[in-house]
Amino acid sequence: MEILAETTLWGLYLAALIPVLISMIACAAVTIDSIIDKDVSNSIVLISTTSFIVLLLTILLIEGPPVEYYAIVTDHNEVYSQGYEVDRQEGELTILTKRSR
Repeated sequence: MEILAETTLWGLYLAALIPVLISMIACAAVTIDSIIDKDVSNSIVLISTTSFIVLLLTILLIEGPPVEYYAIVTDHNEVYSQGYEVDRQEGELTILTKRSR
């Protein structure tokens, strides 16, 4: 296996990150407003929702953007043993991705 190029998919990453950030800001603002108004039933639901969105954001930030590797593969066993997965084939080039942790 010979890796020829590496491409970081920043557009895909930002397309996932921006909506999560906007949702987190909106949900946090509504949560703060309901706490100030002392609306306990809404506050509990909104705090739970905000916590879930923060967890989602944390996972996105830890994982980072997806990366594709363009390679010439001669032995597929070597690909899997080094922690890569075959994503697709483009002619004689094989597009690989790194397996998740």
